[in-house]
Amino acid sequence: FILGVDLPVNFERHEIVASKGNIYTIGNAYSSNNKDIYKFECTNSITACSWTKITTQLQYGRRNTVAMTITDTLADTLCSN
Repeated sequence: FILGVDLPVNFERHEIVASKGNIYTIGNAYSSNNKDIYKFECTNSITACSWTKITTQLQYGRRNTVAMTITDTLADTLCSN
């Protein structure tokens, strides 16, 4: 049993979703960072992991979010409208 790395900010009522070998946390009940997306990744070892804030943000802050992965084709279709 190994404890993971703490998130860099307080989180409540957020969603975690896996995509292409990474884990992301999206949304937050705290309005100070409810548009931020954090990525969890490990480099070369399960003991060398970290959370980093990515440059992409949500347009509108979210909490109690439902998140899921979709195909690139579906994303292109949805975002082209």
